[in-house]
Amino acid sequence: MLRLRTRRHSRLPTLTDHVRALRSRLHTTPGDRLASFELERLLDALDRQMTAGDRADPRVAEVLARVLTGAGAPTAELVLDHVGRFGEVLPTVLLAEAARWYVAAVTGPLAGSRAVADRVGVALAEEFRRGDATMRAVIATGFLDALPRPGELGHEVVTRLPRRLGRELAVMQHA
Repeated sequence: MLRLRTRRHSRLPTLTDHVRALRSRLHTTPGDRLASFELERLLDALDRQMTAGDRADPRVAEVLARVLTGAGAPTAELVLDHVGRFGEVLPTVLLAEAARWYVAAVTGPLAGSRAVADRVGVALAEEFRRGDATMRAVIATGFLDALPRPGELGHEVVTRLPRRLGRELAVMQHA
């Protein structure tokens, strides 16, 4: 069973420390534009998490971690890596990372990745349907908002989203 820490420990860096470190890397490390763009999106997700009080809702964090670990080995590894870096599950940030993985899985050549991506989509759509306003907001701002926008590379992946998430994304993009 996967055990997740959802409380802040004083020996762990705060979310603000992570944002500062990532922003300094963004502005001091030369890299390709796509990597910088993805890092900016991750920073936006971190900023949203900080705005929400720099603290994850333990129930939302646990549900989303279980959804991703249950979808398959690639996303279970994503969750473990996330917890290793942050010391806890930050739901919005984790879903932003899952969205980047989703795009790579759907557009990439790895065997079996599309099936796992489809399971992730279905599971998130189910949590979106039955979840409360907090769960829906986290899925929308973490996962859907991190997907490529119209005209961006990889936008075609949104056609694979379950109908419920596709409708929500359409509303978000036209708002």
